[in-house]
Amino acid sequence: MIAINSEVLEEEVGVRLLERDRNRRVALTDAGQIFLADAKRTLAAAEATLRHTREAANGARGPLNVANIAALSTRVVPPLLQLFRVLHPEVEVFMVELDPLAKSKFVSMNQMASEPIAALAGLLFDL
Repeated sequence: MIAINSEVLEEEVGVRLLERDRNRRVALTDAGQIFLADAKRTLAAAEATLRHTREAANGARGPLNVANIAALSTRVVPPLLQLFRVLHPEVEVFMVELDPLAKSKFVSMNQMASEPIAALAGLLFDL
């Protein structure tokens, strides 16, 4: 938490943020209430930015490219994909169906997860 001298803050902002009485009681002015509400939203947005950045760095947010083969497209992958999307709504899954030769090429170029079942099942619980 950051400690700030209220007089310095009021000088920087250019308005009184606090009312002080003779008994040393302090209350927010109308401007102070607006400042506090906006500051809380700004801090929450900054915290969300840090969280989103960390999530993107560990794969919990952003794109996931998965190569799939036709044999798995109708029965195996859909339930895994549905569960994955429920558990990780911030990850965008891009699924492409490839023949085995094309799949090998994409995997070797590190553009796709090599095994859709392993990739989806592993990511379900590892993120």
